[in-house]
Amino acid sequence: MLRHRMTAGETAIIFMSEKLLNGKQLATVMNRDPWYVCAMKAAGYAFPYPGRTTLSHALNWLSENPDFRTTGYANGQTPRANRQKKAAGKSGAPTQRNGSRNASPLPV
Repeated sequence: MLRHRMTAGETAIIFMSEKLLNGKQLATVMNRDPWYVCAMKAAGYAFPYPGRTTLSHALNWLSENPDFRTTGYANGQTPRANRQKKAAGKSGAPTQRNGSRNASPLPV
């Protein structure tokens, strides 16, 4: 057994059959594209170890989130992105550029 400290006072036990995987490795084991794992993270999935997770942890998250879909992820339509857009748009004022794109700093 391998013991890994997750947070203060909390210890997780991983059996040797549970391999720690990064995002690309997890996508390969799940037979998915790496963007699938990125979409999972955007939807709220958090790796329980710094930059690493296990297959069983990811599968448990998917079973707890049966409504998870990758549709709209590339267009920024994830729940997290929608919350960020709403928070940014609370001021109501449109964002403006300073200066013109076509203005030349040199005199003609």
